[in-house]
Amino acid sequence: MRSEWEALHRGLVGSIGTKEAEQRFETLRNRVAVLARFDGAPALIEYLAHRGGDLDEKDRILAELVLATWEGPAAPLATTLLLLGLWPGLDAAFRRRVRFCQDHPGELAADMIASFTEQVRRLDLEKVHRVAATLVHSTERDVVRARIQEFERRHEMSALPIAVAERLAGPDWPTREVPSRAGAAADLRPPVVAGRSLEEEIAVLRAWLADLVGEDADLVIDALLLKRSREELGAERGIHRRAARKRLQRALLRIRRCLEKQISMSRERVGWRLRRHEHETREPDLSGLG
Repeated sequence: MRSEWEALHRGLVGSIGTKEAEQRFETLRNRVAVLARFDGAPALIEYLAHRGGDLDEKDRILAELVLATWEGPAAPLATTLLLLGLWPGLDAAFRRRVRFCQDHPGELAADMIASFTEQVRRLDLEKVHRVAATLVHSTERDVVRARIQEFERRHEMSALPIAVAERLAGPDWPTREVPSRAGAAADLRPPVVAGRSLEEEIAVLRAWLADLVGEDADLVIDALLLKRSREELGAERGIHRRAARKRLQRALLRIRRCLEKQISMSRERVGWRLRRHEHETREPDLSGLG
C-alpha cells in the first residue's frame, strides 16, 4: 500500500547523489550563508529531518530553500531538499490519508507531491511563522479538499437519517453547552449517498466534521472510526496522550450539541406537520346546524 510512496522517497534520495546535484548544492551552499556549514545535501537533510535542533535556524534554512525554488538552475534541487527535509511530516500525513485511499495509494502519493510543490511555489514567507508546519499542514489540507470536491462532483448529496443522528447523540455522550457557530448551515448532518465506497464516506464525513471541529476532525475519525489509541493520536500530533484525550472530548462535545440542535429542529418540524395534518383532516362540527 505504501510502495509507491516509498519508491518516490528512494527516487528523491537517489537524485541528490548525482554529480550534477552535488555541483548545484555547492553553488547553493556558496550563495546561501545558512548552508555554509553543511558539507553536502545528505548532511543538510539529516539535520532538517531530525527532531529537535534550533527551530529558528531550521526555519531560516527552509525559507532560503523556498526562495531558491523560485528561480535559477538550483530550483529543482531546492525543491528536492525541501521534500526530503520535511519527509517525516509528509510521511505522517500520507499515513493518515492512505487509510482512506487504500484502492488508490499511488494517486495519493502523486497528489501529495504535486500539492507540496504548489504550496512551495505560492508560499508567502512574510506571513508564515513556521515554514515546516505550514507546508506540511497546507499540503495535507489541500489534498483532502481536492478529494472531497471530486467526490461531491460525482455524487448527489442527501441527508443523514434522523435516527442515525439520534443514536450518535445518545445519553452516553458527555453533556455541556457550547457556543453556537455564527453562520452555521441549517442542516448540521453529514450527507450520505448509497453505494459510496468507505474511502468516499470517510472523506465526506471528515468534511462535515471539519466544519464543526476544524483540524480535530481527523482526531475524531482516528479515535472513533479507526480505533487509534490515545498514545498513537498524541504521538502523531506531537502532544501528550492526555492533551489528545482532552482535544477529543472537546470535539465530541461540540458535535453532540450540533446534533442535538438538528434533532430538536427536526422534531419541531415533525410536530408542526402532525398538528397541521390533524387540523386539515378534522371533521367539521355540524351540531349547530340541526
